[in-house]
Amino acid sequence: MTAANPSITTAQNSERALTLLAAQRRLYSDAKIIQGTRLVIAATGALGSVAAALAFPPWRTSIAIVTGLILLVIGILGSAREKRKINEGSCVQEELDGMLFGLPWNDMCADRPTTSTITTAANRLRGDRSDLRNWYPDTASVPYPMNVLICQNSNLGWGASAHRKWAATLTAAILALLAASTLIMVVGHMEVVEALIALVVPQLSLLKELYEMARSNLDTATSKASAEGKVLNLWRRGLADPAAVTITDCRAVQDKILQFRQNGASIPNWFHNRVRRRQEATMSATAQHMVDEARAHGIA
Repeated sequence: MTAANPSITTAQNSERALTLLAAQRRLYSDAKIIQGTRLVIAATGALGSVAAALAFPPWRTSIAIVTGLILLVIGILGSAREKRKINEGSCVQEELDGMLFGLPWNDMCADRPTTSTITTAANRLRGDRSDLRNWYPDTASVPYPMNVLICQNSNLGWGASAHRKWAATLTAAILALLAASTLIMVVGHMEVVEALIALVVPQLSLLKELYEMARSNLDTATSKASAEGKVLNLWRRGLADPAAVTITDCRAVQDKILQFRQNGASIPNWFHNRVRRRQEATMSATAQHMVDEARAHGIA
């Protein structure tokens, strides 16, 4: 990207950029739908199995084993399809960032998305697309590639707190399930082994899903915060000497961002929408602070 090329602020609202944004949103939404469906099936199966086990004591072991195996298979199959959608979405988003940031594609990290994948996904997105515009904050006159660091920092900071909040919500759900199972065991005067078979085994698939989601989101939040700190170190180095920040540095940061996206620590849309406004305000304020810093150092 040179001075003759459109700025990130302008280029992100081009037809090509908006198509890529629509495609990645549709693909990520597909993955979230699969994950949500898997959770609903696991929860319904677990509750149904517990109810059946309590209603038919002689069949408790059989009910628990059969239900557990069925839910495990469903979870494995759904997880594979979800992972494929996440990979497709992350590759499309990487295509967008590479185009906007003027970064070379890293073939070692991801396969470039095909035109058909992008077009098909973008055409499947329904609803209002106005919020796809101005995806990244305005970097004003901050020079390249320092302006890329502002956008990458926004990428990292955007999800960290949301991932923590979602991980806490999932952890609370796990504790609630275990507390409810313990209460049923006490009220029903059940032996420990009996309770494990009737109450815990049918819920293993659901508990596994919730635990893995909570752990993945918490790990992602921690890793993003660490990466954000490293980006800010790069930024400070660039404030002292803009030439010290190179495209290679930005590519290394982008590889880390891509890794986070590929790991698949997703947040459901309904939860994302609840925290979105606050996240956007924080992102804008942080970006503006970085722009002001650049101006104060005479590089913007």
